Order: sequence, then structure tokens, then C-alpha cells
Amino acid sequence: MPPFQRFAIAIALALLIVAKVDAQVARKENIKYLGCAVCEQISKQLFEKVSEKKSIKKKLSEFEIIELAENICNVKKRESEWMFFLDIVREGNKLKLVEQPEEGECNTKCRTIERTCQEVIGDHDTDIAEFIHTHLRDLSEEAIFKSLCKEVTKSCSSKLPALPKTLDLGEPFTPKPTKDADMARLMRSMGDMPGGQGMKMYSKDDLMNMNNYPAGDPDDDDDDDDTDEGSKLQSLLKISKTPQKQNLKNPANPKNQPKRSMLTQVLDHVQSIGRDTLSSARKTKDKVTKYVKRWWRRAKSSKQRQAQKVDL
Repeated sequence: MPPFQRFAIAIALALLIVAKVDAQVARKENIKYLGCAVCEQISKQLFEKVSEKKSIKKKLSEFEIIELAENICNVKKRESEWMFFLDIVREGNKLKLVEQPEEGECNTKCRTIERTCQEVIGDHDTDIAEFIHTHLRDLSEEAIFKSLCKEVTKSCSSKLPALPKTLDLGEPFTPKPTKDADMARLMRSMGDMPGGQGMKMYSKDDLMNMNNYPAGDPDDDDDDDDTDEGSKLQSLLKISKTPQKQNLKNPANPKNQPKRSMLTQVLDHVQSIGRDTLSSARKTKDKVTKYVKRWWRRAKSSKQRQAQKVDL
């Protein structure tokens, strides 16, 4: 594989791991108007996901259901993808969740749904998981809804307060570009991998604005041939591999240290995660090896004792 292709793969991995601060926050004042509607969605999602798991795996443990209930309200987990397809709209004197055909950006509305979901579930994830596990054979969406929303949390048992006319719902629902949606799904699926927690990505424009990135119009990428793309990546590789000059005057003072490019920091983070993953794999291998050795010694000792008895 040519060097520029190898580096292209490294850049792709870097894009998956770069952390980016999410500026969108939930509107806490809207949560009390959404509790029942969100609880209804949670019941629907739990039923669909448990049914899907049952079709793949005959025996479903309570631990697996608890894990599902824990992840259903976390936008970083793939179990919560349902939140990205919902819009919050005003309908008369109440708020309503409307399903959209496309995945949307996780803006203020999405964060408000997430926060409401977390408050509805609260510490009841084990309670609802136990209920689902007990009723696996005759499970229904209505049964989950009744247990979670009317008995355990009472989210749909109390009367909703009057909806203020001036209540700000947040930004309009914005569909996410297909490529970004596919990448986001990949990121969520990698969330359970070692080192994958909290991973987000930079957009194409963000990457183009990184320090030391070769200048150019990002829209021209598709028009470049392999030679131009290779030369860009090779030049980028040289930059990333350039050693940082040491500050001989006061190396202990971090303020005097030269600035490292964003790309270098990204690549260092990729290597760090690789080392963590390898270390975790080695620890697991060592544990399994020790277990197998102990088992073999016990089996061998048992055979020897049986052989001695036969000789006697």
C-alpha cells in the first residue's frame, strides 16, 4: 500500500477520535411539559429493541436489558438514535413529539429530549428491566408503558401544567447530511469499544482550518487526481512527523513550549487509544491464559489420581 494511502487511513481514524465541544444544551424549563410524551417513546423503543434482541438471541439476560435501559437516554449510544428523528412542536396547550423521516442535528430540542428521558428513567432502569425480563414471553409496548409511565414513574399520571405562550422550543428541526448521519451512526456504534467513549468528529471545514493543514478550497477535493491527493497527504505526513523544537531556556515551563499542531495532537491521541486497546487486550489474554493453565493443571492432576487408583 503506498504511503499516502496508509496516511489517508490514519486521517480517517483521526476524524473519528477528535473531540469537539458540543455547544447545544437542553432547555430545562421545557422538560415538565415533555415527560409523558418522552416516556411513551421510551416504552416504544424498549419494546422494539428487546423484540429485536429476542429475534437474534433466544435467551435474553436481565443484565442485557438493564444495559439497554441505561443507554436508551444517552445520545452517545446507538440505542438512543430514536432521539435524532424527533421534533418538538406545539399542539394547542401541550408539546408533542413528531417523528421525522430523516435523522436531524442534535440541537437544543434533541438535548431537551435526552435530558427529559434521563429524568424519566432516573434510578428506575433496573425496575423496568426487571419488569421486562419477567414478562419477556408476553411482552407488549402497552405493558411497558403502563409499568414505566403510570406506575413506576407516574410520568403520564399527573395533569400537565399550562403551556406558556412565550415558551421557546429551540431551533427548527434540521436534517443531517447523509454522510454526516452515517458517520454519526458509526461513532455511536464505536462508543462501547475501548477508548471509544466520548468520541466525536470534526466537520470537513473544521479539519481544513486546523493548524498546519495545507491551504486549499475544500470543495476542490473531488476534482483532484490521485497524484495531487497523494502529494497533499505526503506533505501533511511530513508536517505531522516534524519533531517539535525544544525550548532550551525554560523547558519546564509549559507556557514556553512551542504550540503543537492540531493534527499532531490528533495523531498522538490515536496512538494513545491504540496503546490502551492493546494493553486491555493483553490483560484479557493474560487472564484467559492463567485460567486455562489452572484448568489444565487441575484436569491433569485429576487424571493422575485416577490412574494411581487404577494401579492400586
